[in-house]
Amino acid sequence: MSKHESASSEAGAAARAPVLRKQAKKLGGGKVTSRQQAIASGLSEARREAERQKKAIEAEQRTGGRKQGITIRVHGRKVVGAEAVIVRSERKSSPLDEAIFRTIRSKVGMREAAADFTTAYRADPMERVELVKRGVPADFIQALAKRMSIPKERLAGTLGLASATVNRKSRSNKPLSRDESSRVLGMARLVGQIQAMVEESGSPDGFDAATWVAQWLEKPLPALDGRRPAELMDTPEGQRLVSDLAARLQTGAYA
Repeated sequence: MSKHESASSEAGAAARAPVLRKQAKKLGGGKVTSRQQAIASGLSEARREAERQKKAIEAEQRTGGRKQGITIRVHGRKVVGAEAVIVRSERKSSPLDEAIFRTIRSKVGMREAAADFTTAYRADPMERVELVKRGVPADFIQALAKRMSIPKERLAGTLGLASATVNRKSRSNKPLSRDESSRVLGMARLVGQIQAMVEESGSPDGFDAATWVAQWLEKPLPALDGRRPAELMDTPEGQRLVSDLAARLQTGAYA
């Protein structure tokens, strides 16, 4: 280990020491022993691991109707483990909920992602209303931007959302507001609309609707007097206009 790494490690340990001592005192009281400090350190790590698990499944709470908490298992004064606990609520998740969650997880290929966007486009209106009222998970913006191959900040700006607000809600695992959710869902539905149009043309193989939409939105269009469709995506009325324009595109324009 280099001198720099050693100094950095010692500095980190020194910064954690007060916290560990406080936790150890809660466990044993009085003077802090090395054993108590080890227990406190284990407790901190167990809690961090549980928080990581909780963060990983937070989207399921919003889209799949699940509630979760953290259980820390202690034997005597020894921390033996911690885990995030999921409890299924009575509300069943809709196909739209599941599509949103799969997109957030980003563990599906292009074909599966295309199907999820198509699901968003063809979802029952009441499903969309219910999702917007509950709030789309803030992490969905990052996942959608990744699918569109654009920075999250650019997507947020196009939708008229404040990046700082989106980031704060993502860190605290809070859903977007109804207005924010409506705009984000509108973008996902536009991608699904283009995907559905290409599928109906009979030549969807290799077509990436998400990246195509990201590029098309930035092109000035004569139908908009030279304005870019992206300039209209921050209002419901603008999104409907862009959707109408997309519906009139010819198949040959997709290439």
